[in-house]
Amino acid sequence: MSSPSPTVSVCCITYNHEAYLAQAIESVLVQQTDFAVEMVIGEDCSTDSTRRIAQEYEHKYPERIRVLTPAHNLGIMPSLMATMASRTGAPYPISESASRQALCLPFYQELESEQVRRIARLLRQALAA
Repeated sequence: MSSPSPTVSVCCITYNHEAYLAQAIESVLVQQTDFAVEMVIGEDCSTDSTRRIAQEYEHKYPERIRVLTPAHNLGIMPSLMATMASRTGAPYPISESASRQALCLPFYQELESEQVRRIARLLRQALAA
């Protein structure tokens, strides 16, 4: 039996946050909801053990956590856009700096311009490479 599609996607971008990432992930996992929640982590080629930590959680909770692992560092905005583009539920981002305190900030507006869609398409291609 498969899990229901996520209603909410918690989106978190991270780079060299090995000291904070587990706390941010755990803060999402302990939430009790009556709807499905996924966490999408945009791990942006950290030089510490951030990627390993994220992938360990993904392996332990494959139906709740997805980790994006681009081949090269994307930077803050492209990483956020790629993470948001890969979500399956309504977005609920955790900003890179806020992830240190495991705070969530609501995302109020979808990005709709043609330029943004073009950039998102290019980022998805880069992630697929």
